Amino acid sequence: MSGLEEAREALREQVEDLRSLPMLDGILSDEALLSRRALGPLALPTEPVAVGSTWDSDFTSPIPGFGSMTAATRYRVESIEGDIVVIGSSGKMSLPDGAAASSPVPVQFGDMTTVGSSRFDAGKGLLLGTESTTRVEMTMAIVGQEIVTEMIMTTTLELLEGGD
Repeated sequence: MSGLEEAREALREQVEDLRSLPMLDGILSDEALLSRRALGPLALPTEPVAVGSTWDSDFTSPIPGFGSMTAATRYRVESIEGDIVVIGSSGKMSLPDGAAASSPVPVQFGDMTTVGSSRFDAGKGLLLGTESTTRVEMTMAIVGQEIVTEMIMTTTLELLEGGD
């Protein structure tokens, strides 16, 4: 994978709430990205599917400074047209209780959800693209004040055929 540091820096520049930077850095660390890459952006079923078919997939990924994040995702075949399969997904993520207890700013995580949609070419066995939105609620205690913040991250992945 190349261009990761440039992508990380571009994302850091977009963050308005600087308190979110440590979490963003953890999510975008080499270890965390390679872990998610090995899992793939889409867990495909092991059995034949039709429109309406569903399956579940759970995985655990390291988040430096917070321990391991567990994600439970449900996938559903939304449509099949020729070889093109559209798969919707929704899931919940969780961190162990007290995961951020040792951080300089105590953070408590609330609702962490993700929804997405992927296009897959079953004939070629190729992921064509995926879009997902992840929402994370956090409560931080700073100088005796409780601050509730929400981070929303939208990710788009698209296959560019014939590109370099």
